[in-house]
This record gives sequence, structure tokens and C-alpha cells, in this order.
Amino acid sequence: GPDNMRLTVNGLNTTSFTAGSNLSMLCFTESNPPAHFHWTFRGNIVNVTGTMLELFNVREDQSGPYSCLAFNNLTNLHSSVTTHITISKSEQLEVNVFLLPLLLMAGFFQINLALSVPRLI
Repeated sequence: GPDNMRLTVNGLNTTSFTAGSNLSMLCFTESNPPAHFHWTFRGNIVNVTGTMLELFNVREDQSGPYSCLAFNNLTNLHSSVTTHITISKSEQLEVNVFLLPLLLMAGFFQINLALSVPRLI
């Protein structure tokens, strides 16, 4: 080894996430003895070793290729796996801004209807 490398992000099959998310990338490989791991982002070494790379409160500028590199010091073999992560603006905020005028209008009409309905005593 290292053979049969796999990379998961938050245990999901998707690589698209919204800004503000927390990401856990987990790297797997078959290797005897166990492989040593390093990570890269856009080809630059990240100061993390081990099978997991965690990112907290991600931003759009953190989109790009992330690679897990494995090395077996007995066989002197290297292997790697790469995934391209896309971080986009939060969709929830865009929907809320769009819905705000509609919700305000609905509340306005509800208040006016409540005030204009005559009460029977």
C-alpha cells in the first residue's frame, strides 16, 4: 500500500456546502504498515497530519481542490486522492430577504382584517 484511497466530507456524497458550515474530511487507505498522511489545499501543504482535516465556519474563498496524501515508509510508495469543495453563500439568507416583504404584507393584511371585522356582543 497505500491502496484503495477514499475521501469523504462530512460522511456525505456531496462536495457543495454553504458558507458557515463545518467540514470534516476523512481519508482512508489500505496500507501495511499504516500510512502517514498529509493534506494539501490548492497544491499547498496544510499544517495537518493524520486521517482527518477539519474546517470550521468555512468561507467562499476556501473553495477548491483538497488532497489527502498517503505514504508507506516501508514500501516507499505514495498515493493521493483529491476532491473539489465548493463553498457558496448561504441560501437561507437570500430566501429570508426575498420573503420578508411578503411576510410583512401578510402580517399587515391580517392586522387590518382583525381590526375591521365587527364584533357581535
